[in-house]
Amino acid sequence: MPGFINRHFAKGEGGEWIDAVIWDSRENAQAAAKAFMDIPEAEPFFSLMNQETINLCHATIQTSETPG
Repeated sequence: MPGFINRHFAKGEGGEWIDAVIWDSRENAQAAAKAFMDIPEAEPFFSLMNQETINLCHATIQTSETPG
């Protein structure tokens, strides 16, 4: 999707998962979130999630570090 940069999955100590997707703009992130729901190929991905526990939010990165 336009503006996609990368994606990271993290698992918390309580078993919760975080799916952090990095976009080049909030506008592209919001457009992708809306469009992704209507892609038939995404259904297997959604079927793995408990829809009652999902918390979707958009945030702005304040700082970032690159190893090395």
